[in-house]
Amino acid sequence: MIMALELAKSYKELLDQAKEAELASDIEKAIRYYEKATRLKPLEPFAYNRLMIIYRKGKNYTAELNTIKRGIEKILQEKQKREKNFNTKHKKAARLSKTLLKVLGLAGSKDTDTAYSEPVNTWQKRKLIVEQKLTKKTYCKKKK
Repeated sequence: MIMALELAKSYKELLDQAKEAELASDIEKAIRYYEKATRLKPLEPFAYNRLMIIYRKGKNYTAELNTIKRGIEKILQEKQKREKNFNTKHKKAARLSKTLLKVLGLAGSKDTDTAYSEPVNTWQKRKLIVEQKLTKKTYCKKKK
């Protein structure tokens, strides 16, 4: 219990320090704190969102894309882990849930969800935009 409180306290402290660094326009320092926060609590979206905004403002689309991919990956890994655990413990309910998802059109052909919760939906949309920007950027450089 004490460990969890220390973890939460240090996570909150990291976010507070990152916000202070942002306000002081010390972007590199803010990035370091937000990166530490994502490592400490990889399923919390706030630090990922702040990093994406910082990278977007600085037009560092490669770093933004990497942050998006990392955030999506961490959340989907946890989702798969929880689903596997649920499927093992509750086989009949899992089978019924899978059937319902298919009927509602929320499951793909390989039983993968086509609908995700937030922040994954938002991040996937942003990922497409960033990839387009990077493609245009690369295309423009080749043209010159």
